[in-house]
Amino acid sequence: MYPYIIKSLSILVILFVYYQLFLKKQTFFYLNRIYLLATLLIAVCVPFIHITLNDQESPVTIYYVANMLEEVYVQGNTFAAVSWKESLAGSLPLLYVLGVVFFSGRYILALMRLRQLIKNSPHKYVNGIHIVHTGKEYPAFSFFNYLFINSCLNKESRRKILEHEKIHINQLHSLDLLITEIICITNWFNPMVWLFKSAISQNHEYIADKQVIRRFQTGSYLQLLVSQAFKGAFSFTNCFSCSNLQKRMIMMTKQQSKKYRIINYIPALLIAGILFINFTCKATLIPAVNNQQISNSELYANTLSVSDTTTEIFEVVEVMPQFSGGDVQQWLAKNIKYPAEAISKNIQGRVFLQFIIEKDGSINEVKVLRGVDASLNNEAIRVVRSMPKWIPAKQKGKTVRVRYVLPIGFALGNSEGKAPATKIDKETGDVIFQVVEVMPQFPGENVQQWLAKNIKYPEEAIKEKAQGKVFLQFIIASTGKIKEPKIIRSSGNQSLDAEALRVIGEMPAWTPGKQRGQAVNVAYTLPVQFSLPAK
Repeated sequence: MYPYIIKSLSILVILFVYYQLFLKKQTFFYLNRIYLLATLLIAVCVPFIHITLNDQESPVTIYYVANMLEEVYVQGNTFAAVSWKESLAGSLPLLYVLGVVFFSGRYILALMRLRQLIKNSPHKYVNGIHIVHTGKEYPAFSFFNYLFINSCLNKESRRKILEHEKIHINQLHSLDLLITEIICITNWFNPMVWLFKSAISQNHEYIADKQVIRRFQTGSYLQLLVSQAFKGAFSFTNCFSCSNLQKRMIMMTKQQSKKYRIINYIPALLIAGILFINFTCKATLIPAVNNQQISNSELYANTLSVSDTTTEIFEVVEVMPQFSGGDVQQWLAKNIKYPAEAISKNIQGRVFLQFIIEKDGSINEVKVLRGVDASLNNEAIRVVRSMPKWIPAKQKGKTVRVRYVLPIGFALGNSEGKAPATKIDKETGDVIFQVVEVMPQFPGENVQQWLAKNIKYPEEAIKEKAQGKVFLQFIIASTGKIKEPKIIRSSGNQSLDAEALRVIGEMPAWTPGKQRGQAVNVAYTLPVQFSLPAK
């Protein structure tokens, strides 16, 4: 949900600022109507659009180990498995639903009041418009082809109001407001959608006002606006007296903008295009997945065996498998149980499992790459085998088999709920943890994207056709800075090792990990694979 909010909010803020600076004061009201509504729709839809770009022209491919799932942390003293991703309260989805229900209910109640007003008021049908005569407490307003007007007004005032509201009706302004209202209900937490709703409603009045003053004197029309002001109306209707009267008066008396100023809309299109490409397009040249700590040789000693020699097993493919049960970490966290036998014997540690996701999405060949104790190993195997089917991976349009590795950390909390520590920082004397309640988070974009942009395949290695994996270990300090980066397993090529070490050393500060609300040092291991494309 958070990527959606960030993308949507970014689009709305950027394009709204541009509207305020360059378009709002222009008299191209019809273009502004299109701009405002299109921006709102783009901001809502673009975060759901994902376009994959395949880059076939790069001379080299650099990618990170893509078959390692994030670690699942199981704390024995609570018998609860907690994924490091579950740092936010589980009440957020409920809060969102309550917000949608509240604003939906408010809208439905307003519609019911409107229906009751139609039912209890005299009305007539004239030239495709239902004219409803209301009391003095209501201003003149329209909703689709229903025009609500104060029956106490004189004939001349009714004529002006009728001309004004007919423009709203004929140009389907109520449809704009209906779309906007739905977006506001589903995105009620986003303040920008409410600003856009106000701007769209105000622009509707500019359109209608400009048309009306061509037939009536501006002075008398302004007097009518003032006399109808300060009366409440339904927020989803086109109200004759709504919006800021001062701004409407300024726009009514403003000279028509020069035609050449239409050029101001061209940068808006370019900005929208850049935002669309940035938020929807993703290159598959460098697939990347984060990794957890593992020793030099224990993991990959067993990862190259293939039981079925007739079917290739992939680690990185064009379309990676997708877990059908939602978030795989959350599912695992809910279903893993710390064995009572291991708790009684004070046994803890990490279990590394390997399994294959078959072409039909089923789990097969589950085995322990590095175990701790039979009870922990068996529990890890049990929960992985009980997984629901995945959506299978695809390579060149065909379903394929993919191998995954999953680390599961079992830890027994002490009376203070502390997770097991690995070692002591020599400089500060502080404990260095491997697993904490809130794991470190990379700022801004994810760490894989940052590495993909900043790592370079050494030219020396290209000439030598050198390839291989580099395992790097570093500490994310309580300040968020990277400390003590080192190579724990070499690729066999000095230039590859040096490049991997360089890029890790240049990482920006992370959001530090936390244990019982305090920032702590956390050890982290990252494998990087350098691979030249096959000819």
